[in-house]
Amino acid sequence: MNIAAKPTRGRKIDIEAMAKLWNSGLSAGQIADRIGISRCAVSGHIHRHRDLFEPRGRDNQPVGKRGGGRKRQKQQPIGPVTSTNDGRRVHMQNLHKARMEAARREAEEFDAGTSPLLQIHASDEERLAGAKELHELGRHECHWALNNGGPFLFCADATFDKSRYCAHHLLRSMPKARDAE
Repeated sequence: MNIAAKPTRGRKIDIEAMAKLWNSGLSAGQIADRIGISRCAVSGHIHRHRDLFEPRGRDNQPVGKRGGGRKRQKQQPIGPVTSTNDGRRVHMQNLHKARMEAARREAEEFDAGTSPLLQIHASDEERLAGAKELHELGRHECHWALNNGGPFLFCADATFDKSRYCAHHLLRSMPKARDAE
């Protein structure tokens, strides 16, 4: 009995001949070269006609026996490692703990009112007298936040054409101006 697959671009493939080549040890790529079809087409025929093709490789082994090559070496446990950038390995668990501790400290400082985030710049304290809330700001008024909430107040000085900040805050927003302060 000669089993033929669907025509592949106008030709019939002899599945039994393909199965003999496979069972003799040739790879799907070698069979594809001999027959003149793609390796993927050969793999598809093998998959669809499993009863003719002997299983080999990973599919023929029980799950517990799969594995290749060398056994993995057990890694020696490494002690706690800080999150420094000097080339040492960082354990994610320790890094997570360090970040959580830093966030907790920052929250405590914020609640106590000692956080640097809550400090108002000296030049901004002078501008608080003319400050406005966001919904009160006009199109050409400075949108620089002067305080840290309750309600937020903005500078409201006159701005340049397309800038959202006044001359003073525009200079403060630039990196070189921040270094000079």
